[in-house]
Amino acid sequence: MNKQEKIRINIFSLLRRYINQLYKCLPLLTILSPIIILLLTTRCAQIEELEGGPKDTIPPQLISTYPLHGSTSFKDKKLKLTFDKEIEIQDIYNRLIITPKLARLEDRPSYVAKVRGNVVELELEAPLEEETTYTFNFKDAICDTKEHTPAENPTLTFSTGDYVDSIYVAGHIRYLMTNQPATDALVCIYKINESDTLHILNSTPDYFTKTNQNGEFKIEHIKQGRYKICAGYSKESKLILDASKDPYGFLPAILELSEPIENLNLPIFRS
Repeated sequence: MNKQEKIRINIFSLLRRYINQLYKCLPLLTILSPIIILLLTTRCAQIEELEGGPKDTIPPQLISTYPLHGSTSFKDKKLKLTFDKEIEIQDIYNRLIITPKLARLEDRPSYVAKVRGNVVELELEAPLEEETTYTFNFKDAICDTKEHTPAENPTLTFSTGDYVDSIYVAGHIRYLMTNQPATDALVCIYKINESDTLHILNSTPDYFTKTNQNGEFKIEHIKQGRYKICAGYSKESKLILDASKDPYGFLPAILELSEPIENLNLPIFRS
């Protein structure tokens, strides 16, 4: 018997032994196969349920701010808002409403916004005025990273002085001819002095907000003083009303603000 024949016999012997072992295991495999199939099916079903579960529609919740909401004597240049989940910002430079407005800078924006996990940071480039109450209303500019559900109007208010201004103006904006509410209209308040003229349409407002779907508005934390109020629409981010093209209205009287004003009705019309 040569060497090749010996190798062939050894291979056949090993193969026969493996087949015999396999036959011995067949009854056990027959018993276990339904259990194995059931386990695999259950596992797949669990994975599918996890992946296709209900969507997280709960909006991000604001849990802390720096400075604290309502703080006084604030002098820092950085603001922080911390939420209970990871977030992102959307079109923040157009959606964030800051009142009174920050000074416009020629070579850079008035602030820089960043996101770090569940924290929004604002680095203020423009200086804050002394003895002034500021409100940062983020509206729908902050949302979660999974379902993009916006946080519900997160707001931060603080003062650079010794107290937070409590004066506010609230009311309705409606179309003069139809009495229908003016939705998403821009409501502007301008601080005036004795030497000021009424050509306020060429300047940006000191305080502003937008109406809701019912034409309602509320501008809070206004410093005591003399103001003019106007309403209308602006297609630019500069917040300058265009009375020649869009509906517009103003209150002829000067507002002497020393206490809150409620239910102020301001009609707008096309010129």
